Amino acid sequence: MKRISLALLLAIVFAVFGCADTSAQTDQNLRGKKALVAFFSRADENYDVGYVAKDNTQILAQMIAAKINAPLFHIQTIKPYPK
Repeated sequence: MKRISLALLLAIVFAVFGCADTSAQTDQNLRGKKALVAFFSRADENYDVGYVAKDNTQILAQMIAAKINAPLFHIQTIKPYPK
């Protein structure tokens, strides 16, 4: 019973402190510094849904770049992948 109570207490503590707002801390860490969001994404044929113009990696990179106000760079291959 003590182990269950301790595990429940630890889960609550981790949930409270793990969900803390860190946006002010992130802004403070990036103040005066430059950042670049570089990503590699291969949006094209998808097995499940067919053709996609943007895949999850590109969408997530755009969200991060908007959040930290940084430029976005899409890394591309010289030769396209075979289909």
